[in-house]
Amino acid sequence: TGTQYIDTEITDIVDSEFNLVAQQTALLDGYPTLLGAMDNGEFKVVFAYGSSANFYTQVGSGSAGFSLSDVPQDTAKHTFKLVTAAQSQTLTIDDTSVTGSYTTVSSRTHSLYLFARNRDSVANHTKQKVYSFSAKKNGSLIANMVPAKYVSGNTTTYGMYDTVRNKFYQNKGSGTFIAGPVIPEQQIHIATTAYNSARFSPVVTELNDTIATIRSVVTNTINQTKAIADLQATKQTRPDENCPAGKKCLLVEDDAGMPHWYEIIENAYGLPSGYTALQYIESSSTQYIDTGLYGNLNTEAEIDVHLNETTSESTNRIFGDFTNTAKAITINGANSASTFSRFGDKSQKVNIYSSERSVYKINKTNLTRNGVVLTTFDTTTPFTTEGTLLVGSSTSTGGGVVGKLYSAIIRENGNTIMRLVPAKNSSNVVGMYDTVSGTFFTNAGTGTFVAGPEI
Repeated sequence: TGTQYIDTEITDIVDSEFNLVAQQTALLDGYPTLLGAMDNGEFKVVFAYGSSANFYTQVGSGSAGFSLSDVPQDTAKHTFKLVTAAQSQTLTIDDTSVTGSYTTVSSRTHSLYLFARNRDSVANHTKQKVYSFSAKKNGSLIANMVPAKYVSGNTTTYGMYDTVRNKFYQNKGSGTFIAGPVIPEQQIHIATTAYNSARFSPVVTELNDTIATIRSVVTNTINQTKAIADLQATKQTRPDENCPAGKKCLLVEDDAGMPHWYEIIENAYGLPSGYTALQYIESSSTQYIDTGLYGNLNTEAEIDVHLNETTSESTNRIFGDFTNTAKAITINGANSASTFSRFGDKSQKVNIYSSERSVYKINKTNLTRNGVVLTTFDTTTPFTTEGTLLVGSSTSTGGGVVGKLYSAIIRENGNTIMRLVPAKNSSNVVGMYDTVSGTFFTNAGTGTFVAGPEI
């Protein structure tokens, strides 16, 4: 907001490359600096705006600075890049570049500040959002900082986590950073290396896939065992935590580069003997799972589903209470703006359909798809649904999901009370296995689910 900044601890900017994705939230006077430093009048400004409101960079002193006159100061999101070589520098903003020279920079001690200019250890701030920052020295990555939060007990701290130096950089100024949206867990990617009991002991390389297909990718790839990572149940809470001794682990990183440890278990999803995990189960609209649970004000649901296109309001009901009373919870996914979704006594008409695989979440506050709010409910009146909650439908007479179900999670007061994963038993009956209660739920409708590929 204009009082926070990060000390990057980077002092040398010669023969370097700096990449910043940022967005000013207000236009300020006085050379607002997104990233930079200044030692006794000698500039090491990397990304800043000059008095003419044009973007400029400067390395060294005197007339070494230069600007992009056709990139005026604004509040849009931009990608900034500066490459410095032997007394030359190239500045690129989005797709526009300019090259200039700089005088030799003598030895200086002030480090670059992010969100501000380190002017003799005093911060000259800007107001901005930072999406990412990275730096290279002589071609080698020395910093890769991503927005993150650290939770310890009841305390949450916002800052930038450097995946190169494995360090969390907190605000050095006053006030607190404002957090952007949390990156959905479904966007987690496999890192390039799997690890054994010691942290940096590579076992398998070139595992590079999305969370949607990781379980099939990992199968039979680690020490030739049928090992699998249950990415939700075994995620470690501390990004710098080693893999437990005697265990096999995967080190994975999310879209922002944040590392997380996952312990590998011997059976997909930890299913008991006789059950085989599936990538998904597919419904033709008449199949659904009756959870036996009843919804209330503290109910939250998360459904991972890939819908087939439909324009019928009576189909693609993803989740809900089949009684359809005024006190219900429903996610209706028909491709129509007049489709009702409901939480308790609040209902909204909204088209939530997507042709892509999506994760829908519903609670008393809102309905989201892949972390984006589709509609809000603001439900405060206590209620209990009259019918049990269904996965893959909100009606007992058909009109359910036309598509693939990958998982379903139901929570009460933030606690997971049901986690359904696609599976089949030893008799090849297809359904969803609840890893919380150890119960295998089969089709409560008509017809049969179609089994997806085995994991």
